[in-house]
Amino acid sequence: MREIKFRGKATQGDFSRWVYGSLLIDYAGTCQMWEKQKSGDLFNCIVIPSTIGQYTGLKDRNGVEIYEGDVVRWFNSDLKKGEFIDGVVIFEHGRYVVDFKAWHDYASNGSIDKVHFNGNPKFEVIGNVHDNPEMVEVNA
Repeated sequence: MREIKFRGKATQGDFSRWVYGSLLIDYAGTCQMWEKQKSGDLFNCIVIPSTIGQYTGLKDRNGVEIYEGDVVRWFNSDLKKGEFIDGVVIFEHGRYVVDFKAWHDYASNGSIDKVHFNGNPKFEVIGNVHDNPEMVEVNA
């Protein structure tokens, strides 16, 4: 059974800090993460709703956990040696896929625009849409 956890950006203190753990949305709509500390205690932190992403249950070729909103690099065997394409991990129709639509050069040349994400070792996390919006905007 896969581990169910989320990540989100903290609204308090260090705004660049990612919080990982269980997600709670209270009666007022406030999004909170409960993160387990090394001491075993739970830390409660309010997070920015638009930054919340669920863990896919998969890791990239370097052992990095992959979350919704991550930008991944795909080293596809159909490409020339040393070539790659980048895409964003999204949840669509009950599964995780890598969306290449933002990369018009690749999607418009008759190639695929999405690929089922199944933990293929040819994927590598290179950023995310929240910390690195330029990764998507430059190519859009």
